[in-house]
Amino acid sequence: MTQLRVGQRTKVRHEDGGFKYTLDVEVRQICSSDEFIGRVESVFAAGDGEITGGSILDLKGQDVRCRNADIVRVQ
Repeated sequence: MTQLRVGQRTKVRHEDGGFKYTLDVEVRQICSSDEFIGRVESVFAAGDGEITGGSILDLKGQDVRCRNADIVRVQ
């Protein structure tokens, strides 16, 4: 896998209350070899596209800890 860099944008898997989402995040800080902090830019539901309502949108603009294993591979 390519090494992440601060400022890079990526997609990560996120689960909340049994629902699965994909978050578009901007890498803000590298924490360790397998974690980073990312600022959430957009939230997408599996198969439904971008989320436009609901409490999950509270994540937008927030910094969240992400694991490298949760990065979505774009093909």
